Amino acid sequence: MKYEMKTQIYDGGVYCLRDPDTNEIRYIGHSKNLASRKKDHTQRESQLHYYSQGERSAYLVWELSLKKPPIFEILLHCEESMLIKWEYFFMGVLAGLESNLLNSEAMRYWVWDHLLKEGKNDKKKSKRASRNTRKKNDASKRKSKSTRK
Repeated sequence: MKYEMKTQIYDGGVYCLRDPDTNEIRYIGHSKNLASRKKDHTQRESQLHYYSQGERSAYLVWELSLKKPPIFEILLHCEESMLIKWEYFFMGVLAGLESNLLNSEAMRYWVWDHLLKEGKNDKKKSKRASRNTRKKNDASKRKSKSTRK
């Protein structure tokens, strides 16, 4: 019997932007379409368009100040439902390394808060599941005892 390993390549994923002069990671982002997002970050016309539309984020101002476009690097391809979790994971790791991420200061606390709350929710779910399992086991034990009598 022949087995084939199927691999799926996702269009979306998590990426970083590196400073072309220092090679330092300055921005972490996610996109459903990485090819399109790369164009957004590396074409000056696109950057100016967002700036003219009122976008004044730190990373956009940084991008416009560069003489060369930022280096776009894909960190991970993943399915759409996992984009934000992976983005926050990478931001959390870099935030812990005292990096100079332009989008980290406001997000740093939210990311850790979010992950901690998510972890607490997972614990609540597992406690609830084990409680329900115990109840089912107790009920089946009572039922089996009553049928033996």
